[in-house]
Amino acid sequence: MPSPENEILDDLIVAGSVTCDSIISSGTLDGRDVSADGATLDAHVADTSDPHGSTMTVTVKVVTPEIESPGNLTLDMNSASTTTLSVTNAGAGTANLSLDNDLSLGGAIELGHASDTTLARSAAGRVTIESKEIYTAGGTADVALGDGGTGASLADPNADRILFWDDSETTSAWLTATNGVEISTTNLQMTSNQRTSVITFIIDGGGGVITTGIKGDIEVPFSCTLVSATLLADASGAIVVDIWKDDYSAYPPTDADSMPGGSGTPPTISASGVKSQDTSFTNWSSTSITAGQTIRVNVDSCTTITRCTLSLKVLKT
Repeated sequence: MPSPENEILDDLIVAGSVTCDSIISSGTLDGRDVSADGATLDAHVADTSDPHGSTMTVTVKVVTPEIESPGNLTLDMNSASTTTLSVTNAGAGTANLSLDNDLSLGGAIELGHASDTTLARSAAGRVTIESKEIYTAGGTADVALGDGGTGASLADPNADRILFWDDSETTSAWLTATNGVEISTTNLQMTSNQRTSVITFIIDGGGGVITTGIKGDIEVPFSCTLVSATLLADASGAIVVDIWKDDYSAYPPTDADSMPGGSGTPPTISASGVKSQDTSFTNWSSTSITAGQTIRVNVDSCTTITRCTLSLKVLKT
């Protein structure tokens, strides 16, 4: 009894007829003498000089669940018609084509349909689905604006920058903040130079030594933080100037609203001095002013000095 399966590693030449359920061929099938189920084709094709050019249909029935090929699987129909490798399963299972090595295709791949999902090569390293570009990390194609990208190849600027559309160049680019504008963490703001301001108050004794007490009030229209407090006198002497602060609704401020408070040292020119400047504000109760608050200048003590300027340098916030 013949074996149900026989493997032929080399060419098979049969002068008579061959009857079988399955044919797996990796060589050449000569169509001049073929028999199937006893129906013998006795006559050769008219053009015996090129017997392989004959039109033939060969159906291969796969009766085993797997085909293993350690080498190459080549389909060559020797014609201009389309060559198709089809893997199907009539049963309830899944038909799979498994390859352990490379698969090289000269054309496109149709996924799940004959024509509506075509996977193709558009250029070196570039693939399309239905002629639409598949974007890849580090690829040669930039993700278009319409697809959620920038439309441009951008590198890490290694600095805080803003991504914007440069319409004159029709491209995306990094915006560098200049001319008094800066990026600080997640904020776009004026530079500190642009935000620096000075609140000035002149205390004048009217030709005599400055007396103690309240010398005036001023409203601050912007929120800010103290940077320095400077006193400049017209002559050597000593003076202590306190600064009170409160909301407009609580006007006027009182000694209880002192910014230096009970532990801080208010702006002071020591004896025989003509100037002083404080930038540390050690132990001050408050160094910030809210927009709309009022400040009141009060002289706690003074000797010899007849005119003094209080200058509060602030940084707008």
